Amino acid sequence: MINTDRPEKTRQLKLAVGIALQPRIARSGALTPVVVAGGLSVGIVVVARSVWGSDSAVERALQLAVMLLAASIGFALDDPTEPTVGPAPIPLRARRAFRLMPAVAVGALAWAVGVAIAGGDTGGSHTLMLAGLATTGTAVAALAAPLRAGVAGAGFVLAATFVLTRLPDRWAMLPDPNTGLDQPAKLRWAATFAIGLAIFIYTSRDPGQPHIRSGPAQIDPSQASPARRF
Repeated sequence: MINTDRPEKTRQLKLAVGIALQPRIARSGALTPVVVAGGLSVGIVVVARSVWGSDSAVERALQLAVMLLAASIGFALDDPTEPTVGPAPIPLRARRAFRLMPAVAVGALAWAVGVAIAGGDTGGSHTLMLAGLATTGTAVAALAAPLRAGVAGAGFVLAATFVLTRLPDRWAMLPDPNTGLDQPAKLRWAATFAIGLAIFIYTSRDPGQPHIRSGPAQIDPSQASPARRF
């Protein structure tokens, strides 16, 4: 007799274990880089606003803050314990999402404070730029995870920022100090965000997950060969 309840009980057990492991997985993400980057970002904006005061100085400070925060998020995927917790009954995407949540929350808080201090009308443009850079940088970090994720993601963000400063005017993606991003630049950053998110989702797939979801193989008694008699 085949126990048809076994797959359902297996799924319930995996869900219960996954929920129990969620806080520990979230705490395993590296927060120090994003905390440092957030503090530096806010400090840079404060200095630019209070000491120099010009819009161009604040603009450069926001761009530097974007680079620092985007480069720091990927470090949350550094996980030397992955070989140990990898067999845990929770999908790889979920584990990475749990690690990223605290880092994204800290980075978002620091960014909100920096934009509030900076003032002006370009905060939305810089936020879109941050979303695009952070997402693509995290996607690159996911490719290099679990041990070199942060370094790979930060290196990509630094290289991308350098390239952005060298783009011709017709392909410019850096916000203008007075008007922010024009519509084509906004579309390019939105496309960058979508591509980075798609890459992250694809690279975070769990090769064994389809087999895990399907549960134990179901055997049709009518197709089973009769037992051999000796």
